Amino acid sequence: MQMIKNLLKTAGMMLAGVFSGAVLLSLAFLVPVNETNRSASYAIIEKEGWYPAIPIVSASLDTWFHSFLPGVLDGSTDTIMLQTALEPDEANVLRAAMDMNQYDYYWHGYVTVLRPLLALFDYGEIRVLNSMGQLLLVFLLCLWLWRKKGMPYALLMLTSYFLLMPMAMPFSLQYSWVFYITAGCLVYLFCGDRARRLSGIKLYGVFLAVGMLTSFFDLLTYPLYTWGVPVIWWLLLQERGRQETDQSAPAQSKQDEYESGRGELYYVKQVIVTGLWWILGYAGMWLGKFVLGSLILGRNIFESAFYEVGFRLGAAGEPFGLADRLDALYVNWKHYEYKLYVLLLAVWLLVIVVYTLKKGVRGNVLNKALALAGVSPIVWYFALANHTAGHHFFTYRIYGIAVLAVLAILIGSVNNDCYLDGRRRLRILCVWAVCGIAACGLSLLAREEIAVTNGDRAYRQAALREETVCEMRFTPSFPTVKRIGLCIGTEAREGVCKLVLWNGETALYEEEILLSAYEESTWADIPVDWKLERGRDYILRVSIENADGEVWLFVTADQDMPLSEYGEVWMDEYAQGGQVLSGLTYSYRPLSHFTLAFLAMTWMGILFAVCMLFVRHENKREALK
Repeated sequence: MQMIKNLLKTAGMMLAGVFSGAVLLSLAFLVPVNETNRSASYAIIEKEGWYPAIPIVSASLDTWFHSFLPGVLDGSTDTIMLQTALEPDEANVLRAAMDMNQYDYYWHGYVTVLRPLLALFDYGEIRVLNSMGQLLLVFLLCLWLWRKKGMPYALLMLTSYFLLMPMAMPFSLQYSWVFYITAGCLVYLFCGDRARRLSGIKLYGVFLAVGMLTSFFDLLTYPLYTWGVPVIWWLLLQERGRQETDQSAPAQSKQDEYESGRGELYYVKQVIVTGLWWILGYAGMWLGKFVLGSLILGRNIFESAFYEVGFRLGAAGEPFGLADRLDALYVNWKHYEYKLYVLLLAVWLLVIVVYTLKKGVRGNVLNKALALAGVSPIVWYFALANHTAGHHFFTYRIYGIAVLAVLAILIGSVNNDCYLDGRRRLRILCVWAVCGIAACGLSLLAREEIAVTNGDRAYRQAALREETVCEMRFTPSFPTVKRIGLCIGTEAREGVCKLVLWNGETALYEEEILLSAYEESTWADIPVDWKLERGRDYILRVSIENADGEVWLFVTADQDMPLSEYGEVWMDEYAQGGQVLSGLTYSYRPLSHFTLAFLAMTWMGILFAVCMLFVRHENKREALK
């Protein structure tokens, strides 16, 4: 009977959320537009461009879009938000709320906040308000944690915010909604010590609501953050803080009834179930938009929505293999290689090393649950590799969950009640040493893409006929080639261009580029998987077959040989005096010593945290004191 009641409550919450979302969006479109603020807002966004970067608030798309700077702003999406809020395609407010300028498979719930704000302020003034709101929330959360849990946890909260890039967050509306949902959930959990009183269906209901709000406001930036960070802090707040345990009340009276019998499996279960309820709220609210939007607009939103979901999961469009999904994990983590982030995390690691050697380690009943929450970003990146690899300049923030979880495990594993003798200190030092050695080895497994090209050089055209034999020396700078691009001019729409790599008299690899790929561009790029010997000379031969039009090979000017990989082009035994216009992408371990050191530091912290999962805790009651 209780289960049926809970299911009915859940269904009621979701229906109420869908209905409320539609009503609030409709009401928002009744707010009149302030023409002065609209003009000022568009002027700001136009001046900055699509993807500017903090602290340089003006740059082009090509400069920052694929960079690993943590302060890249999403001005492109902010432009869409402003246009959606200020210039709906539909005159009817309910249809406008469902249509959203034909971007209909998202809720665009931000309009309920943004349009009223734009009636009073322009885009620049909203950024100032955003800065003030975020700083105030972070200050209050840190202050509360300092009083209840002590300085380490207040600093941990501050670190979480720093890793979001505090300069970029207020300047980009796209990034702000997830922050406010997360902070709002934390305020709710912190007030009145509610986190330790919430359990069961009430706890799950909180995460159901958070998932629904995330689906309502967010445009797939770093949505998992709204579950991962609150659930980690909910776990940490199950432990009593320093101020509480230092009080003179008897230890037995400090143990509330809800603490009895709770062990590792209980907390692991809570992480799993809250995650499932968050997914239910997130997906259910999204599905509600598809249903309601299809009914009101009279068109099938499901078709475009499900294609988008399939595309992001790699089930539609260009397939995403294992290597691509692993690459998504790496390119998102590479944003934390930012020097200030590395310094911050290095200080944390150094302090934890010193304290574990000074005071020892202890088991913690929460560690396995924290580790499970910390693994969730990997699952997200792996599943949505198509999206997270292409938009890593903002999706990298999901890794903030993993950083928070690992640091929480390390902080909670320091034994603050004693000082070590020499033998125990030596054991812990040995564990750190083993973790360090293993970390150095693991850091060498990382692979980065290294691209080289001569496509920016002046060129001339050489006719490539079917009977022409075109060849050149090919000497790879690195052993694994992942992509090769070739520049060709052609009027043909049928036929293929063949690339054959020879080692002496043996053909090692044969690739084909359809001439139809050159219909809109003179450049075509194909994936390959060439395993070669670095620095060895091979022969690359280019030919065409079954072409229904003329084909020209683009060759650099005489004696212009910028790529060490290619020798001079020979066609029908005549030297052409230049190189073929081409590009190569290698896969190789990071060349930067700084990157390797950063990865080693990362692995060292992770490995020691994993070791802490296997340290026995005394008992449930002691672990929660």
